[in-house]
Amino acid sequence: MSSVFAGDLGPGGLRSRFAEAAVTDMTTGTHNSKAAALCIAGMDMGARFLYIDNGFDAVLDFWLVHPEQDASVVANRRFWLSIGKTRVMNFDFLPSLGMFFDPGTKLYVAYRGAAPTTESLRISWWA
Repeated sequence: MSSVFAGDLGPGGLRSRFAEAAVTDMTTGTHNSKAAALCIAGMDMGARFLYIDNGFDAVLDFWLVHPEQDASVVANRRFWLSIGKTRVMNFDFLPSLGMFFDPGTKLYVAYRGAAPTTESLRISWWA
């Protein structure tokens, strides 16, 4: 995970966060179910997603875990969305959806069907 900062590092500063998962990240450990999903991001600050780029040749499902819940309990992983093969979801032009997540929220991802063999998954958000 990497960051780009604008302003100070305090509450008044903006930062763009970025996470990426390669094919080996998804296939090592076989992240193909809710129980085996990969935790790709933990929001250390409140966050608003900019985009999710599914470059994989596999459908991806995403789950969120609220910061007040135990992420190791599979039942606490709430389904959020599914993205088709090689698709991008751009949230930057949809501010009315209110895609803002509490500090401490965790994002899990798993593939559905055949394991991915190409490209990667990229996620970006403002914190």
